[in-house]
Amino acid sequence: MAIDDVTLHQIRVFREVARTRSYTSAARHMNLSQSTLSRSVSQLERTLGVTLLQRDTRNVVVTAEGEEFLKVADQLIDTLSVGLERFDRYAKAQQGTLALATLASFAAAVLPRLLSAFFSGNESLDFHLVDGGNDDVLRHLEQGTVEVAITADVEVPQGLWVTPVLEEKFYGVAPDDHPWADQDAVTWNDFDAEQYVAARSGTSIRAITDQALADAGAEVRLRFEVANIATLGGLVRAGFGVSALPALEFMGYRLDDLTRVPIVGPGPHRVLAVISRPHTELSPTARRFRKVAAQELRRMSLPTGISVLAAEP
Repeated sequence: MAIDDVTLHQIRVFREVARTRSYTSAARHMNLSQSTLSRSVSQLERTLGVTLLQRDTRNVVVTAEGEEFLKVADQLIDTLSVGLERFDRYAKAQQGTLALATLASFAAAVLPRLLSAFFSGNESLDFHLVDGGNDDVLRHLEQGTVEVAITADVEVPQGLWVTPVLEEKFYGVAPDDHPWADQDAVTWNDFDAEQYVAARSGTSIRAITDQALADAGAEVRLRFEVANIATLGGLVRAGFGVSALPALEFMGYRLDDLTRVPIVGPGPHRVLAVISRPHTELSPTARRFRKVAAQELRRMSLPTGISVLAAEP
């Protein structure tokens, strides 16, 4: 039996004739001629080496072999129909999994609004989120555990596709009784000799601030190095030093009770970007998220110090 010679069309034709017990009805339902139906059934019977239908001018009788093959046909077609429906939902980004890695501050401050729009009317979608520092996010992207990353465009391995979406200004952060509380702005030089609370190595904040302080020739007295920005804020609040943070961290970690002054003059901003692996076609779900994210970012009312860079990431 040459199974490869059995076609889906033949199976569908046989199924329709066997169900209706009529070539005439089957031909009408399938919009085919009776001769075409008859040829398809005959070819199927030759391939299988059995008689499936017995017919004369008036009647169609399903043989015992035909009844058994009808069960196979029903199972095949029903399974295929379910699979095609599932695939159609996947292709329309109505079913699937969005695997995303992002900076923790972005996840706390901006991502919920984007996901509300993304999941609206698509509750069957699944979601896998990794939030952390810049190095964590990029590692997950390179390992393939996520499709899309949203993180700073610093220390990004060569070859990844990078589309900037947000730009953030940096602010000096100090306890309320610090002299900066009476100033409208500071420069990177003003950090010189200050006791300093730093974000851990591997984060975008640490990479940017280390470079900015070095460029300004400012030497800080490093008191603490922490992994969590909430911890950093607590230490600054308790008077253990000053720090420098981009605008999104204040939105994500509720640090409004601290003294915050813009850092002016020469120095970097932090640019957040949508990043994906090269030569890898994104899934429909990931492509839809990029589109929805771009639309929602344009609509969002973002705090001072954050600006949208790209209309369509």
